[in-house]
Parts: sequence; structure tokens; C-alpha cells
Amino acid sequence: MGLFDDITDRVEGFFDEVFIPEDVRRLLDRADRLIERGDHEQALRLLGRASDRHPGLARTQHLAGLCHLYRDEYDQARDRFEKAIERREEPASHFYAGLAAEQSGDLQSARVHYNRALATSVAPPFEFDLRFGLGRVYLQEERFDKAERELRKARRLASDAHEVTVALARVLFERDAFEESRELLDSLDSTHVDADVHVLLG
Repeated sequence: MGLFDDITDRVEGFFDEVFIPEDVRRLLDRADRLIERGDHEQALRLLGRASDRHPGLARTQHLAGLCHLYRDEYDQARDRFEKAIERREEPASHFYAGLAAEQSGDLQSARVHYNRALATSVAPPFEFDLRFGLGRVYLQEERFDKAERELRKARRLASDAHEVTVALARVLFERDAFEESRELLDSLDSTHVDADVHVLLG
């Protein structure tokens, strides 16, 4: 998933559901460990068994969504996360649904999910990812004022994130703030400067 490889470490753990039969809980825990190891196919098989034994669990749908997301199956991922949200609304499910929607090109749905994740959680530990996600969406929609607002918030949360600096520089360039855009790009380590950045610098 490139840019998003380290997101999982910041997103809060999934909520604890009560009244889950012990055999189903064990299946979910095993699937969770398989996802951490990158064995998404086997995890999906276990989640299918868990769903057969105890249908309707939000956690089952959420974990299946993660499997599809990491397999770059974005439409299937979003479908699973949205099913999880129908059963129980959680910021983490909204965040991942937004990420899947963004990756599949549905910017409106991505924006809705990112905003909903922010609205349903007070200072989530993955607020940086939500702000950055909204900034990317607004940038693609050419809503540069909103993109600048969200990217500045993201940069305050993680000033060393070079992807945010580049995105903010692009927005400022589009808003004719050329001097600040140049200063941001000049602040980057040369290893983070790709061909597109060189075009902006030019």
C-alpha cells in the first residue's frame, strides 16, 4: 500500500464486542494475527468461518475489510467496512472505508467517511491520517482553500511527514503562494524530492 504501510500502527485498536462465543473469538484473534503477518487469504477463510458461526459481528466485517484493503481490493474493502459501520459505528471503520474509497477514486465517499471519523472521535490517535486524507481529497477536487486548511493541520500533527509538506506545497502553488511553496520544498531532504517536486521548484 506504499504511502499507507505504517497507518495501522496509529489507528486505535478495534472496539471490544461482548457476548461473542469463545470459539468465534478465537477465530477472530487468529485472523487478527494472520493479518499482522500478511497472510490475508488465510485470515479471510477464518473470518468466513467466524461469520458462518456468528453472523452480524462488526469486528468480523472490519477485519475482512482490512484483508481486502491490503490486497488492493478497494471496492470489496469499502463494502466490508461499511457493513461494519452499519452494525456499529466506529471511527476506525470510517477511516479505512474512506481510505478504500479514496484509492478507488470515489472522492465524495472518502470525504464523507473521513469527516465522519473525525466527528465520532475526540482527538483520535490517527487524526494526522484523517487530516492528510482530507487534504489529499480536497486537493484532487481542486478545493484548494479546504485542502490547505487540512494539510496545515496535518503538518502541525507531524511536521516531519514529507508527503504532507509536498502536498501543502502543491496547494500553495495552486493558490499562487509561490514563495511559501518554494520554502517548503527547499526544506525537504533531497531523498524526498521526486521528479514532480523538481517541476514545482522550476
